Amino acid sequence: MNIRTLFVLALLSMVALASASASRSAPIQIREGVRPLPKFSGALVLAGTGKMLPCVPQTFLHLAGGTAAPIAVVHTSGKPDLKTWTKLGATGAKGLRLKSEKELRTDEVLTALTGARGIWLDDDAAAFHEDPLLRVLLQSALERGAVIGGKGAAAQALAGAWVDKKGEVTVGGFGLLRDSLIDVGYQDSRESQLREALESNRGYLGWGIPASSSLVIHHGREVGAMGKGNVAVMVAAYDDWPMRVDGINAIDAFDPGQVAPNSLDLLAWQRLAEVRRDPVVFPPADAKAPSVPKGTLILQGGGGVTDATWDRFIKAAGGKKKARIVCLPGAGSIDPGEELDSYSAGELRERGCKNVTALHTSDPRRADSDAVFREALENATGVWIDGGRTYRFMDCYQYTEVHRQLFEVLKSGGVVGGSSAGCQVLGDFLVRGNPRSNKNIYFDAYGTGLGLIEGVILDAHFMEREREAEFEGLMERFPQMLGIGVDSGTALLVRGSMGEVLGENGVVFYDYADGTPDGNEGEKGLVVKPGQKYDLAQRKLK
Repeated sequence: MNIRTLFVLALLSMVALASASASRSAPIQIREGVRPLPKFSGALVLAGTGKMLPCVPQTFLHLAGGTAAPIAVVHTSGKPDLKTWTKLGATGAKGLRLKSEKELRTDEVLTALTGARGIWLDDDAAAFHEDPLLRVLLQSALERGAVIGGKGAAAQALAGAWVDKKGEVTVGGFGLLRDSLIDVGYQDSRESQLREALESNRGYLGWGIPASSSLVIHHGREVGAMGKGNVAVMVAAYDDWPMRVDGINAIDAFDPGQVAPNSLDLLAWQRLAEVRRDPVVFPPADAKAPSVPKGTLILQGGGGVTDATWDRFIKAAGGKKKARIVCLPGAGSIDPGEELDSYSAGELRERGCKNVTALHTSDPRRADSDAVFREALENATGVWIDGGRTYRFMDCYQYTEVHRQLFEVLKSGGVVGGSSAGCQVLGDFLVRGNPRSNKNIYFDAYGTGLGLIEGVILDAHFMEREREAEFEGLMERFPQMLGIGVDSGTALLVRGSMGEVLGENGVVFYDYADGTPDGNEGEKGLVVKPGQKYDLAQRKLK
């Protein structure tokens, strides 16, 4: 493959990304203006202005694939300094001296940059900040999984927006760290400046990187710090959204046997910043009466789905011969290249359903634009969401075209169902969304679900895992919502405002609208048994 072909492929990669973003439909239901957030394919190492400890380039080399990995060290104002890399045995390191756009466009330089597993900017590359080619090359390198890094002014340029020591904000450079403001000479005395900059730039995520520290972002969403001095992360207060501040403990030694430091979840913090762009109070003080105006919603609490529940799902989708069913296992842990496995697709095929399709992507940009997803869902009469972790499904599909199409399935009279996490995501209030632990019942960065039924808080595996008392605490905090705890082996089928319990155990309903109900801890809900019905709008047994 010649360099012209490589260059064209890089450009096409960036055009495809821009098209995917531009093609997205208007956001849905809950958060106006919120965009789906793709994970990092590669890695970033953004170092402060001071001296780098050896652990920082060691981490960089590790993320690039080792000391033999091809590394491009770019310098735009003089001769590249490779001492940092040769001391560590980086045999694949190559210095690139770029003083003009003409030098950037030579075959030698383009070949090195398009083939590099790591690209390090030795200086800020200010002469190239407006050059679309270098921006394309860096962004496409991230997309193919490379690690990109720089120190001081170079780190600022890579991020794309920064705060100087006077508190002034500059937007420019290469924009590799989406909607972030960084301060590469951060210290406690500059915290107020970073806060003020964030308050003036609503929707940005702030990173305070001390002079001798480095911010490391890797493996899609993992964030750590190397060097000396803790990295600060913060989002500004706005309206009903509080200021959030945290710190990442920097480590000063790197063990090659370890992947890399992992102290914080990037997507969670990006979500916290994103909702401040156009904040909407959620949940609303006056929650909507729960209802599914058209179609059927089936909320399965995890565990085995009974034959009776599958039969009702298949019937609502049009029957074994006519049903066109899409199964979405996105809440599960599916590694890249792993064979797609959907338990619901297998169950439905075993029951004689003729048209069952399982689809998965971990990239919300694909969920927003992929023709295969679009066609399958436009024709679907039924959709089933498998279990796993709620945050995974949100990362894949929330606010994308797939999300919108789920509403259309219901509007056309079809059925949408889900089990375990697939049940939890169907309401407008999301539980157990913390990517780092499913033990937290509420995590505000992942506090909203798909909204196919509004005015409810849904939880699964309810009585089996003794979640009653914890759920009651959440209901006291948000009494305007109707609480629904669906047990394992049990489903709640909803049409209009009427819910019918199917399966083996029960569904617990919590109504705190008139104050906390009487009763002992863990016993303040109404247990509705299989075969019984409950009116969700009237909040009473039928």
